[in-house]
Amino acid sequence: MLIKVNLLLCGIFATVGSCFGQYANNTTSENRALAHIARKLVHAANWTVLGTIAPIPEIKGFPMVNLVPMSDGPPNGRSSGYIYFHLSKSNIVVESIQARNNVTALITPNDDLGCVKPGRTQTCYNAMISGCTILLRPRTNEFALGLRAYLSRHPKMAISLLEDDFLLYKLVVEKVFVVDSYGTPNLVPLQDYYTNN
Repeated sequence: MLIKVNLLLCGIFATVGSCFGQYANNTTSENRALAHIARKLVHAANWTVLGTIAPIPEIKGFPMVNLVPMSDGPPNGRSSGYIYFHLSKSNIVVESIQARNNVTALITPNDDLGCVKPGRTQTCYNAMISGCTILLRPRTNEFALGLRAYLSRHPKMAISLLEDDFLLYKLVVEKVFVVDSYGTPNLVPLQDYYTNN
């Protein structure tokens, strides 16, 4: 139910375009394994490379990436799968997502997934999380949840989050891809992503 509500909210708040709005129901052992990798990557991450469409005249319409702090919950707690991040109003990403709120977050691993092995050349697992952003309004339950999740990873930002210049966002996940080889990224059914802990 929560997934459907979030997808509806994305459609309501999208300025240009819309999110994907659907997910596959087929569940296999391979899908569950990939979903586990994606959730592990997301939960381990404190930062993400966020891809948007550039709004600035010099590169308008081109893909643009920015490194932003993120959290899906306390590092020693349970993974939620929801991605929260905060930005200054002056950050170019804010202008980007105000124009078009569809984004992709690239999540890269630490060494705990075993992708770095001496004497071997192999790819590391990466997750590409696509969806749309929702600006969380202060004094709402969703803002309180996002704030707790975010500050559990970035406690030094507590003061700035109370200032008018900073905004708290939620990325509503709609498409999940896991790259585990040199080939095509693997699409993870959204149902498997959200139900995997």
